[in-house]
Amino acid sequence: MNLFVRVGTPVTGLPSSFDLESFNVQLIAALSGTALLALGSRITHFYHQCTFHASAGRQAISNARTSNSVGERELRNRAMDLRRIGDGLESALSETIDWLKVRGHHDMASSLLHVATVHSRKFREQTSMVYPTSMEHVGLYLALQIGGVGDAWQQTARLERLHLSGDPCRLDLDLQLNVYRAMTEAVSLLLEHEKGNLMIRARCGRHGTTRGVVVTIGAADVRHRLSRSTVTMAMGRLSGRTQAYGGTVQCLHNRIRMSFADPSTC
Repeated sequence: MNLFVRVGTPVTGLPSSFDLESFNVQLIAALSGTALLALGSRITHFYHQCTFHASAGRQAISNARTSNSVGERELRNRAMDLRRIGDGLESALSETIDWLKVRGHHDMASSLLHVATVHSRKFREQTSMVYPTSMEHVGLYLALQIGGVGDAWQQTARLERLHLSGDPCRLDLDLQLNVYRAMTEAVSLLLEHEKGNLMIRARCGRHGTTRGVVVTIGAADVRHRLSRSTVTMAMGRLSGRTQAYGGTVQCLHNRIRMSFADPSTC
């Protein structure tokens, strides 16, 4: 740069002559070049730093999703083992009931059948709470209503009618399972630490090219305000679920709002 400036600047031609204009231009060019070099170095540094953190964040989210998926697969295997155990018990009880009937013990057989039916239903409800296998066939919404979770919610007599819209079957199964766990956790939290009836809303849909689901769980009374301790627990327990699927959790006055995005459409 200095060479080009020196060649293009008029000089006197005398030995040791000093051209103030040429010197000033060279000085400005040198300072500007040094400043641009330093700025470029800092920009490159921060760019690589930002890229590293962004990559680390994406990797952490991917690891969280993988961990959740592996955990769900283990729970599914346990639920299937429990179901096989339940089937074996029902078969043995059925044989015992038939044996009693053949020998004329009809009252005892009827009593045993009633007890077996009640406990079998409860056993299957508890098994479905370990892992909702029905979700693989009917999706998130029906799994919430026909499984053990739905029965447990009804027994509290504190939940109003569910408001569910959209088609969750269009979402990835792992995402549906994650939403299911987050919803059950939020409902349990509010039932335990807040008073009054609860209202649950869920909406599946598309925003641009991204599919996802938004869930709102809160007090039916709009005048109710969540306690500070409930808000703290909700943020701590639910943030990991939402962040794993590019979403957020917010505590807004009387309700908890969670959003989830399907990674296959992001």
